[in-house]
Amino acid sequence: MSNAANTPAVPTFTHDCAECTYLGTLSSTRRLVDLYHCKRDRSLIVRFGEEGWDYSSLPRDMVEHGEATPELKLALHLARELEAPTLDNLRRVSAR
Repeated sequence: MSNAANTPAVPTFTHDCAECTYLGTLSSTRRLVDLYHCKRDRSLIVRFGEEGWDYSSLPRDMVEHGEATPELKLALHLARELEAPTLDNLRRVSAR
């Protein structure tokens, strides 16, 4: 698996949910996949093509407490990093 930290700023494949946060693109099993976290239903998504059905997903709770593909586990890790409090975020909250 490649490092998602070196990911492009734009997804490889079209994803039509406005509630999803793009987490990155990686090369997995000889193909590119885009990783997403959906805020609406708290699911993690691996998109591997342009067609509507070219994805796999699981509820975040299932990935946290059960078996999941390496791509979904990485999506969980990246989603948690985005949610982690940073010094800048803490400064913004305390300035209110």
